[in-house]
Amino acid sequence: MRIRRSFLDIFALGTDNQMFHKAWDGAWHPSPTTWEPLGGVFASTPTVTAWAPNRVDIFALGTDNSMFHKAWDGAWHPSLTTWEPLGGVFASPPTAVSWGPNRLDIFALGTDNSMFHKAWDGAWHPSPTTWEPLGGVFNPFKGK
Repeated sequence: MRIRRSFLDIFALGTDNQMFHKAWDGAWHPSPTTWEPLGGVFASTPTVTAWAPNRVDIFALGTDNSMFHKAWDGAWHPSLTTWEPLGGVFASPPTAVSWGPNRLDIFALGTDNSMFHKAWDGAWHPSPTTWEPLGGVFNPFKGK
């Protein structure tokens, strides 16, 4: 297994709505014309952030509009083709940011168009499947 020390990671949905990945570290991996399948079936484009070297976290909405997560830290977690369910039901794709080591913040609009938040600092807050409501009413722009 090659340890990823890539300078660039690209994630995209295939025509089957499965997530695919390609990395650049001076050469394209898995090859210049192939992509690594990461499984899942998604209804939104992915959002990606990194809180450390050799660390990538990916978030996207499944076909039920709930949030799913996968991470890379030398290996894919929970596995190459499975995703961690994070619950919720959303009307917009997620946005994820990291402002320090071992820290993630994820935001998305719920079905009532209010903002919801989940954080990671070694554990999910408020829990692995619940989200913190932040209120407001927003336009759920989905991009076209």
